[in-house]
Amino acid sequence: MRPGLRDIAGVYSLAQIHGALTYYYENQDRVDEQIRRGLEESDKLTAQLSDAEFRRKLGNLKRSF
Repeated sequence: MRPGLRDIAGVYSLAQIHGALTYYYENQDRVDEQIRRGLEESDKLTAQLSDAEFRRKLGNLKRSF
């Protein structure tokens, strides 16, 4: 399960959250491209694995993001 606002707010200060969001929005194309490449790489690795149960668990984890 993904963390909610209360979970995040309890760990990070509002300044840290604001800084992270500012960085993301100022660099959104680059960050999104890095995420896309990471997902593609995980798809390649998943396809190479022969353990069906492990592939199912990895797929479920990816979909939670």
